[in-house]
Amino acid sequence: MEIQAFKMSSEITVRARVYGCLAPQHPPVLCLAGYSRNGSDFTTVAEALSANRIVVVVDTRGRGMSDWAPDETYSAEHESKDVLEVLATLAWPEFDVIGTSRGGVLAQIIAACLPEQVRRIVLNDVGPEFDMAGLLAIDASLKARANTPPTNWLQARAMLQPLRESFFPAWTDADFDAFVRGSFTEKNGVLVSAFDPALAQVFTRNFDPENPPNLWPLFETVKHKPILLVWGDRSTLLRRHMVDAMKTAKPDMELLVAKGQAHPPALRSKEEISMIVNFLG
Repeated sequence: MEIQAFKMSSEITVRARVYGCLAPQHPPVLCLAGYSRNGSDFTTVAEALSANRIVVVVDTRGRGMSDWAPDETYSAEHESKDVLEVLATLAWPEFDVIGTSRGGVLAQIIAACLPEQVRRIVLNDVGPEFDMAGLLAIDASLKARANTPPTNWLQARAMLQPLRESFFPAWTDADFDAFVRGSFTEKNGVLVSAFDPALAQVFTRNFDPENPPNLWPLFETVKHKPILLVWGDRSTLLRRHMVDAMKTAKPDMELLVAKGQAHPPALRSKEEISMIVNFLG
């Protein structure tokens, strides 16, 4: 795995993990993580896929290894523009995309902007609708992690253990450890959130609590593409009736139910990895 840096027209630097090499028989794969998450979440799936193709895992602005940015630019509009600039540099004629949560929204925007280049889409626990209670719970969790980060890894595990017990009973200890390690980073020997704390403050800025976001027009634009939906059966963001509505709108959409996982599935189990690898071919 290597790290590649991309200078944006906005002057910030976006960084990505690069796995594998270009292979003519298998299109490249682009991976985009959730709202406060980063490319470490894709380690297992990227390593599996990179056996016969290149996989580029982008940390969007303000997350992971990428530069922090002005608060007002933490939006799907600015983040998708960054990804489009990265793709312009990579100059792939065709590629597949995997997006988790916010990354799944960006994946659909990219597919709508580059319809001739995007081949297949994997959506990890994200659809055209969102459960408002789930969004507000994420908001509270983000603020807690940003405002009162743990002082050591033992405290980090203790902080996130209730999340595991309540929503991710299927996680192994290794799954949980990977989640914890992706949530914080060490700077000068001190643990800090692995995202710009400003992201926690602006999370609810782009939607009205009385009117959850409606992304059905975007889904309708890209649903002609082959799509695999990975859905956590305990998801607090994407409810069962929303998944059913997606299947009604796109009957040939493939569905993998990640049992014992909430929002979002970790994409680390053998079943998840196998289905993604087989779906992308």
